[in-house]
Amino acid sequence: MSSEAAWDQADLLKFGWRRPIRAIVQGQNSECGLACVGMIANYYGSRLDLVDLRKINSNSARGMSLAALTDLAGELGLHSRAIRVELDEIVNVRLPAIIHFDANHFVVLERVRSGKYYIVDPQIGTVRMTRKYFSPRFTGIVMELMPVKNFKPFKGVGGSSLLSIFGSVKGVRSSLTWLFLLALALEVTVLVSPLFLQS
Repeated sequence: MSSEAAWDQADLLKFGWRRPIRAIVQGQNSECGLACVGMIANYYGSRLDLVDLRKINSNSARGMSLAALTDLAGELGLHSRAIRVELDEIVNVRLPAIIHFDANHFVVLERVRSGKYYIVDPQIGTVRMTRKYFSPRFTGIVMELMPVKNFKPFKGVGGSSLLSIFGSVKGVRSSLTWLFLLALALEVTVLVSPLFLQS
């Protein structure tokens, strides 16, 4: 591991080592890896959603290999290391980490506690599994990620609100504004009409 990627106990405290992972839900089957890298980047302070991640990596619709995940992590200021481990060795993995699951899927392993495996699946959210159900689905491939030295959280380039999605389409933002004003005018008319009828 390079000195750039090394960190000490102070770094762990700074980044909030046991902060819960917030799920980023994939929009397509091929976006599981994209969402997983985004979740871990957010864990360390970035503010990214699926729209942001798609802008950063436009090739995600075709799926992502470990090499592609490594490149994406690097763009977000994260050092990554892909390793293969046995199930009993997973307790030594630096968490949260991305793990290969079900032979064709990526999920985030958040923590292991009392024989339970807590994963954040970009398809369905947070899931707790016993060893019995986790073991046959885990392929043994793990990608550890950690912030590089002088890490700066990535604040995103877009947004997933309806306004930010539709606002990028020419003319849609102004149309939405006019629709809002029209709806407001109709609402005022409905409220005022009974007063005229009573008089």
